[in-house]
Amino acid sequence: MENPQTNPHAFCINADLIGSRSSHQAQFLPDVARELNARFAGELQTPFTVRAGDELFGVLINPEAGFRAYKTLYALSTARGLPFYVGIGVGSVELNESANAELVNGAAIWYAAEALAKLKGKADGELFARQKRSRFRYAVVVSGQPMENQVLQHFLYYIMSRVQGRTELQRQAVALKEAHPDWDNLRLYRALEGKAQENIEAENAIANFSKLLRRGDYQLVRDAEEAFLFLMSRFCGAN
Repeated sequence: MENPQTNPHAFCINADLIGSRSSHQAQFLPDVARELNARFAGELQTPFTVRAGDELFGVLINPEAGFRAYKTLYALSTARGLPFYVGIGVGSVELNESANAELVNGAAIWYAAEALAKLKGKADGELFARQKRSRFRYAVVVSGQPMENQVLQHFLYYIMSRVQGRTELQRQAVALKEAHPDWDNLRLYRALEGKAQENIEAENAIANFSKLLRRGDYQLVRDAEEAFLFLMSRFCGAN
């Protein structure tokens, strides 16, 4: 029986700027926190807050909202040139102090801290070694069972490898598709940067947008994300 004083499926993001001691980029974190809080206002357990000067911390009410917030953080990191270690933890959170970033407590918080520590320490295995030169490094912990966490880490690496390999135009196309799922491909193509006034036949514009999505692995990534969240919910439900 679930405890009514806890959220058993909270999604915690604990992100730390890479190299913050040698840069002045921490000054931009409050803007990132404000943007995340505005976008996810109805889905926050703990509003995003800057802690210890260079750490971004927030808790979402469920894995679906949390993963969308994670993807938004990646987009903001890429757009603003902010390098992050990002620890993800999923599990229970006590509700009595859940609005306070300094007092909120529960397994999701501990797991996110554990994930962040994995990124900042010596690389433990090939998956973490491959991220050493990345400007957006990520780890996920949802369980006390190492193999369950490893399965999700592999899945997330698979997803992020394709996302990080997209061209700028492919990134724009995917972002538009996700933001406006009701728009047709012609309208989406016209919304791409520099395409509004382009002299092109409608059928070619539609084909070009479809090509951008295909080459950016849009459907492949979308399907993988659904499977990733399914596995996450199964692992969390078993603990």
